[in-house]
Amino acid sequence: MLNAKISNVGLASLFSRWSLGLFVGMIGFHKVFILSPKVHAENFFIAGFKDHWIPEFLLNILGYSIPFVELAVGLLLFIGYKVRETLITLGVLLTIVAYGHLLQSAFYDPSSHFLPRFALMILLFLIYSKEDKLALEHCFFNKK
Repeated sequence: MLNAKISNVGLASLFSRWSLGLFVGMIGFHKVFILSPKVHAENFFIAGFKDHWIPEFLLNILGYSIPFVELAVGLLLFIGYKVRETLITLGVLLTIVAYGHLLQSAFYDPSSHFLPRFALMILLFLIYSKEDKLALEHCFFNKK
């Protein structure tokens, strides 16, 4: 059982961080190790945006790199290291994803995967603090 000295805010931060880390990290894991970055880039970026304004070299960069970014963001959030910087990276990533989906369909429904991740990201920006005592950055890198 978790230490009773962890506040409710600390626990909310911990479970939000773990959940968001799992959401993002597992999709990154799938794209890197099961689907492959090449298939991700070809199927979801090159083929998906061939009729849009985005140049193919940029689609390749995004298609190949996003799975690794998702994997790294998920891991860093889960362990609680450089959380603010990681949340900023996730915010940029979510903005790119939202734009891509909206470019393909103006009636894109963000409720399935975008909004839960976005809501947890905003929650973590608001409540993440040193009260999340199980975050790696607070356990080992606590500056006094």
